Amino acid sequence: MTLSILCLGILSTASAEEKLFPLPSQLQDNVDFWTRIYGLYSSRQVVIHDKENLAVVYEVLNLNEFTGDSTDLNTKWDFVEQEKEKFRLALMRLHEMSKPIPLDSLNQVEFAVFIEWADVQDDGKYLRAFDNIRGQLGLCDRFRESVQRSGFYYPYIKEIFQSFQLPTELCSMPHVESLFNYKSYSKAGAAGIWQFIPHTGMLFLTINNALDERLDPVLATVAAAKLLQKSYNELGSWPLAITAYNHGLNGMKSAMQQFGNDDFGLVYNQYKSRSFGFASKNFYSEFLAALHVSQNHFLYFKDLAVAPPFNFQTIELLEPLKIAQAANIFSVPIDTLAAYNPAFRKSIVDNIVPIPAGYHFRLPYREGFDPREVLARHASTVESPVKAQPAVTPDSLITLQHDSVLILSAPPIKMPEHPFRADDMLNSPPRQSNLNAAPLPEN
Repeated sequence: MTLSILCLGILSTASAEEKLFPLPSQLQDNVDFWTRIYGLYSSRQVVIHDKENLAVVYEVLNLNEFTGDSTDLNTKWDFVEQEKEKFRLALMRLHEMSKPIPLDSLNQVEFAVFIEWADVQDDGKYLRAFDNIRGQLGLCDRFRESVQRSGFYYPYIKEIFQSFQLPTELCSMPHVESLFNYKSYSKAGAAGIWQFIPHTGMLFLTINNALDERLDPVLATVAAAKLLQKSYNELGSWPLAITAYNHGLNGMKSAMQQFGNDDFGLVYNQYKSRSFGFASKNFYSEFLAALHVSQNHFLYFKDLAVAPPFNFQTIELLEPLKIAQAANIFSVPIDTLAAYNPAFRKSIVDNIVPIPAGYHFRLPYREGFDPREVLARHASTVESPVKAQPAVTPDSLITLQHDSVLILSAPPIKMPEHPFRADDMLNSPPRQSNLNAAPLPEN
């Protein structure tokens, strides 16, 4: 029995967390599956499985064993497709054979497939499974990095959710959305740890030629909290509200209206919509698995050190200020200012456009450093006046209002970036899961 399955017993214990985030029996196999993906299988492995019944796993491929480290991406995926075809042929032969199936006539692959489906009493199971073979890349090595990265902003994310009176377990959602990749951009334009697409992000955040606040983990978390709060207020169920983050609020409203209650197990099994596909159906299960693995990372990842939070001071600009001016005034390199202000677009970092007025500008925290005194000394040479917020100490981590944030935070960790899928939320069409096949194309 694998470590991941042994640890899943933690999810089943009665607790306040379980009442908020129940695990319907219909989802147990799915949570088991995603726990293995996050905590057991690495990005050098592909799990070939049935996409409707996640308890059915045909094979776990070691890509390096068959293709080598230097093999290009397309060749690796071609190999996975060849393996999937092997199981399709076995499923079709099992479907066409007379029943009961004579086991002595089966080859090794056919017998393995027969065993996987032996407990399912359905004459059409093999034919239906023929079209449901899917490859899922393991993510445990990347999830380990995600847990490490999360430390930079997790204390502030947690306090933001507490300020909105939301369950702090929701802080684990960026593990599913982006693996806490602070600079993540998807091909469809979703950005940041919460993977807001532009039209949803602009409901809460500034997105223009100078700033993209989706990339600021603090500001984006405030936006995510507002969005999740809205979904929960309208749906009254965290499984539905979390799924709405992926599928869209209107979609989950339709599901709840169709069944007349908030039973997510029923929704999972019976709700039919062209847009309620694999990604949407599995999003809540992925959240439960990510929550479990991140909370119990010491059971999955040996010698993992979570990054400590870094502190910074914040001042509010009364008028626009070029970043080169700011670097000179505060004696901080431009690249450091950019790291502490992740919402800055290239146009600001390259000193083409100024930091806009009203922006809460972050500086590395320095003991005894008072931005107001520094500005006073530069008053005669600074073209743009700057209003300084009171200096903060490392113990004063966050002062939060729902529409105005003064925060201490940290620069993003330098980690390998990974491609992620689009994120559609609120009333948007659903997206494909941004982690389900990276870096191999999903199929």
